[in-house]
Formats: sequence, C-alpha cells, structure tokens
Amino acid sequence: MYRIPIFLLIDRSASIKGPNIFAQSNSVDVLIEDLSAESDLDPWLSVLTFSLYTTVHQTLSPLENLDFPPLSAGVGSSDLGSGLILANQLVNDSLTFDVEEDKPWMKPKLFIFTDGLLGDHFEMGHWDESKNAYSKVIFCAQTIPQFSLPKHVIPLSFSEIRGGSFTPYIR
Repeated sequence: MYRIPIFLLIDRSASIKGPNIFAQSNSVDVLIEDLSAESDLDPWLSVLTFSLYTTVHQTLSPLENLDFPPLSAGVGSSDLGSGLILANQLVNDSLTFDVEEDKPWMKPKLFIFTDGLLGDHFEMGHWDESKNAYSKVIFCAQTIPQFSLPKHVIPLSFSEIRGGSFTPYIR
C-alpha cells in the first residue's frame, strides 16, 4: 500500500458564491469519495484555503482524520499565487519520502478548486515551483482561464467532474 500526499487548495474569495460554491463543494466531495474507494492507496490530505490570504486548515493527515472547513464564500479577491507559494512550502518543509514499514510515499498531487479567477497579483511564474513539487497539478474550476496553463497543470471544469470522477488523476 502506498501513501499518497494530496494537497487541496480551495478558493474562498468573494466571487466563489452561489452556483460556484455549490459546484466547488460537489467537486471536493467527489474527490473525497474517489480517494475513499482506492483500496491500494493510503491517502493523506492537507487542506488550504485562499482569498486575500492563505490559511492552512489541516496539515498532512490520513484521510480518515480529515477535518474539513465549511466551504463558503469569503471576502475579497483571489490570491492563488500566495496559495501556491504556501502549498509548495508545505511540501518542501514537512514532507519526507522515506519508506516507513511497507508504505512508501508517492510523489504529492495538488488539487486546486476555484472559480477560475486567478486574482490581481497572480503571475505565471507562480506555477514554476509546482512543476517539481507535484506529480500532478489538477486545476478544477467553474471556468478555465482564457490563457494557456503550463503543461504540468491539468485543467478540469466542474461540469466535467460532475459527470465523472477523479480516479484517472489520482494515480
């Protein structure tokens, strides 16, 4: 059995309200259900939210210990850039990939849940560190941004998630 570290970066800005918060919440639920169904993986999750600032709600812990914050719209604009910086720091500072017993760590994955608005201070360079920190970066959004995302970032709209699952993106 492999331990899989998964970092959730969830938008709580003012724009994530109404249908956006509903679609985001459903998408997060689908991911948690899919992770629970993976019998040969031991998922560990860390939960971060971002708006004007980024907050760590849960450091890396087993899925069964998930303490999820209520998903609701916050205030202010999105600052996905600071969210990516903090998530990357968590990977670099707190995650070791030593083999413990018979459960080696897999390379981490980052799931971003947002309405697709990146905020006023976002720069494409914010993606750079995530290229080496994660095996996959899944950008889950109500609308996919008009600009092209880096090749290591997989765009996935909330409507695609509603009709399917995250299973192909977990491995």
